[in-house]
Amino acid sequence: MNTPNTVKLKIDSILNELPRYGSYALADLAVERERIRAILAKMMEKRADEPQLTGFEEKMVAKALNVYEPYIDAAIQRKQAGEIIIRPVHTIASIQPEQIETIAGEKFWIKSVLKTRYALSMPDDLILKLESVRDCNFRIRLEEGFTDPDLPDLLGLAHSEQFSLLPEGYLSRDKDGVPLLYATARSTVPLTLDMQNVVKIEFANRNHGGELWRHPQYQLNDGCFISLNMQGFLLRSKLMAHISKSQLRYEVKLYDHGKLIAETRNFQTRQAKHAQAENENLLSNTALKEVILKLTTLPGDMPEDGFFEKFDATQKEWIASARAKELARIGLDLTT
Repeated sequence: MNTPNTVKLKIDSILNELPRYGSYALADLAVERERIRAILAKMMEKRADEPQLTGFEEKMVAKALNVYEPYIDAAIQRKQAGEIIIRPVHTIASIQPEQIETIAGEKFWIKSVLKTRYALSMPDDLILKLESVRDCNFRIRLEEGFTDPDLPDLLGLAHSEQFSLLPEGYLSRDKDGVPLLYATARSTVPLTLDMQNVVKIEFANRNHGGELWRHPQYQLNDGCFISLNMQGFLLRSKLMAHISKSQLRYEVKLYDHGKLIAETRNFQTRQAKHAQAENENLLSNTALKEVILKLTTLPGDMPEDGFFEKFDATQKEWIASARAKELARIGLDLTT
């Protein structure tokens, strides 16, 4: 076979990093499965490295290393007990821009992979992973979070609202090509999930486990819930302790256009002022007014000792700004 130099280089680099596997099939079935898994994983790991290969050239690599059949056949991959190998059916070139029109006549652009439609804001690598698990019909677990790049200090942070019960199931698509998650392979009602907000994907079944994809700026869930979200301000809270029968202590974080402005772990309020009985992590409007007053002290006043986690020049500058006054007005306008 007249093998291109780029393919030879890729084969050599894989064999150099996996010397004990070589390019020949092994007699022991379990060891052979491990060899195939390792080589396919290494092929996908090196896909972004130079020299970059076309799909056909990558098949040549699989052929030379005796992993061609598992590489192209998803059914064989699923039959390999205890193994997860996602076949690279789709590449970045598979993702095409497409303009669609709603019933109301509104036109907008999306990303299309064959018949599947994804939001234009979704990362290409996430789309490829989702399409791979959909093709191979693997059960997955999805974690939602903040994915808006206009929220710099929150970007990649997992939501506390979905942390205790992460949606999991099988990825399919409706008649319009929209990807949806179903609890079982035979479900007809999709789970409530916004694909644009996914920050992590894991395998979720008895035989397999492990992480499949995570947001490049993924942050672990911090347990805080959104109590206020308006006019560019985001105030998130978490119950820290019951100080007494009627006294509660909270952690509070204030964001202005996604940037963390102030935080405290020492906001105390009476339980009578806390009306959110269904979720005690959320602050009522009465408690929100109280904490906003503490976060936006009047000019010349100093915050309570030990209230802020830190109180530096940046904090002082923000308190003196027009945005602090705007937040104070929002607090005064809250109905109780």
